[in-house]
Amino acid sequence: MSEDKKIKKYMMYSEDDRQRYDKDFHNYTCVSTKYVSTDKEGIVKILAHFKYSPSCYLLYKKMTLAEAAEMINKGKGISFVGRYLSDFNINTLKVKKGIALYDFDAAFSYFDGSASFANASFSGGDVNFYRANFGRGNLSFYRADFGERSVNFSNANFDKGNVNFAYSRFSGEKMSFNGANFGEGHVNFSKSDFGKGSLTFHYTGFSDGDIIFKSAKAGIVSFEAIKFVSDVNLQFTEIGSLHLKSVINKDHMRISGIKDKLSFAASENLGRLDIDWQENHARRAIERAHLSGKMDSAEKRRTAYAMAAHDFLLLKENYSITGQYEYEDSAHRAHMKYNTRSLKWKESWGKKLFNAAFGAISGYGTKISNILLSCFVTVFAFGLVYLSAFAGADNVRSFLKAMYFSTITFLTIGYGDLSPMNTGFTDLQTFCTGLEGFMGLLLMSMVTVVVVRKVLR
Repeated sequence: MSEDKKIKKYMMYSEDDRQRYDKDFHNYTCVSTKYVSTDKEGIVKILAHFKYSPSCYLLYKKMTLAEAAEMINKGKGISFVGRYLSDFNINTLKVKKGIALYDFDAAFSYFDGSASFANASFSGGDVNFYRANFGRGNLSFYRADFGERSVNFSNANFDKGNVNFAYSRFSGEKMSFNGANFGEGHVNFSKSDFGKGSLTFHYTGFSDGDIIFKSAKAGIVSFEAIKFVSDVNLQFTEIGSLHLKSVINKDHMRISGIKDKLSFAASENLGRLDIDWQENHARRAIERAHLSGKMDSAEKRRTAYAMAAHDFLLLKENYSITGQYEYEDSAHRAHMKYNTRSLKWKESWGKKLFNAAFGAISGYGTKISNILLSCFVTVFAFGLVYLSAFAGADNVRSFLKAMYFSTITFLTIGYGDLSPMNTGFTDLQTFCTGLEGFMGLLLMSMVTVVVVRKVLR
């Protein structure tokens, strides 16, 4: 009994105690639970452990499976609030065939052992599993239909075991797993349909089990403040917007199916990221995520440009590691473009001008075609400057001679047959020969660097 006095108790079947518990542990989700005892009055004591907070006892009123079936068969509001159920399986209960779970509320409940809502159909009001605890064992919502209402799994605790939402259907405006904690098993949302609503995983805890959304469909999915330490499969068949904010990926993440927006705001990739640049229209998706909103001030525009630059840099570094060099170049160009735009003119006007010129001439050191075109334009432009010195009766011959002189000057060949001294150049034309020679060295060096870089890769 001495231990009991040291640990707080919260009666989950009491609304006042639920509010007190919710206030005390508002920012914490329990990471594990353990059955302790059941008294003669059917009060079940569960020991709950928290990561950043003291442990506590949670007291629930026991509900038998027969009582649960009776409540469901009535077809009215179903409330498992503050109740303890063991080995719950909707498919083995003696309930009417095809009956839906109406106005389902299982907030602050405890499901001990394996639990199954496979093929269940929810109707009426919002589906609520707020701060529900699922003990050790597998949990299944396979092919469950949550209807057109919001679904709330916020701060729910999923202990050791696999969690299966495969083929489930969500049609509500909002599905929340914010603050939830998933245990050591796999989390499977494969081939689920989330409609056009918003699915959020903010401050959600994932363990070392795989997270799978393969072939799922969704409108908006958002992960925030999460560390992924295992394989994450986000290969949606179709997803409108995918937002990963302050996310750390330490293993292998696959992304596909992006149709509209993609963002990695303040995220880090410490593992491997598989995302096809072209198939997912990555550049357009990132630009839409950061630049499509209202930006009514220069500061907001610079912030948006900086966020877009961060996302492109993350992809650029990832493509470099994975050997996807064409994609790396594309991401590098986008990063440089928006990083340059994010700079203030007053403080970095020189860098902005240099980057703008560097981007136009060479695609920020990635496009040979741009550099060769710049070489041609330079030779032609200086040739026109020299043309008056070669003017004669034959205009075509004069033009070709001017271009010849411009070419050998640009390439620093210097045959000696033509020079400013024996062609009657003006002082300005003579000065331009030195300028063209310098530009020739610069541009040809760029060609060499880009070609060698591509060959070595």
